Amino acid sequence: MCTYFLEKAGKWMNSMTDEFINYGSSMEWLSCSLESDNYPLFEEMYDQHNPLNRHYILNEMIASKGFRSFAEVRDTVKLLKTELEDGSVLMNTATEATETGFGSQDFQWDPITRELKLIAAEVYTPVKQEVAMDQQRKDATVLAMKAVAKAVIEEEFDKRLAKADLSNKLEDATFVYQWEEAKAWEADNTAEVPLLTALAAARDLTVEEMVAKINTARVGHKTRVTKLIQKMAQVKQAYKTCTTIPDMNRFYEDYFNVQMPFQQAVAEGRLILNEENGTETRTKVLGKGLNF
Repeated sequence: MCTYFLEKAGKWMNSMTDEFINYGSSMEWLSCSLESDNYPLFEEMYDQHNPLNRHYILNEMIASKGFRSFAEVRDTVKLLKTELEDGSVLMNTATEATETGFGSQDFQWDPITRELKLIAAEVYTPVKQEVAMDQQRKDATVLAMKAVAKAVIEEEFDKRLAKADLSNKLEDATFVYQWEEAKAWEADNTAEVPLLTALAAARDLTVEEMVAKINTARVGHKTRVTKLIQKMAQVKQAYKTCTTIPDMNRFYEDYFNVQMPFQQAVAEGRLILNEENGTETRTKVLGKGLNF
């Protein structure tokens, strides 16, 4: 039994066991699988090497079919086959590849000469397979693209939140206690507020002045967080309403500046071809980085 998941690439990959499979990637996020018994190894190594990054559980259809057909708008997708597992498709690339190697059958004992004779290594050339983009594959692709969009957006807003907070981790960790004591002091200015008393003494302030500062900081933090959560909700809603691969390609181009497939860009008038001089003109100029 396998566990399928989405995560950022990193040194943790060097510690994975042999059955680890990478199905494809987009915007530095990888779709992978691992034997479920070995999944705790991934979590341990991932947290060690990528402590600030999240990872997400996927199902098999999204992880394999979805990522192998990522952004595809044609009626078929070209994949590579393998002789293993009854020729099941493993990779989504049309690149020619040839592999050679020595295995247990590369040497044969000759009883007459009483020698081991080398047998030419078998040459394996993967075969291109054209697979129809049926509705299941299309649905899986839409969900795969949404999974990456979610990961990219949440990672970005985590970074923006960290930048919006000017305090350090220790101050963040104690703010909830500062706020509790501030409310208690406002209700009864004879209440014991050891944390605020200590901070006030360290900053040469009165407890009343500390309470005022905490109230101001909380209002400012709430304002910043409100703007961030509102913007994140708006961007997420933009992809949640998408139902097709072209919809998601349009979202990626508009919000991530990831160029949509050539065929779709021409069909939607975002790319104009001049047959006389062979030039291409984009009616929508792409920027760099995230566009939100």
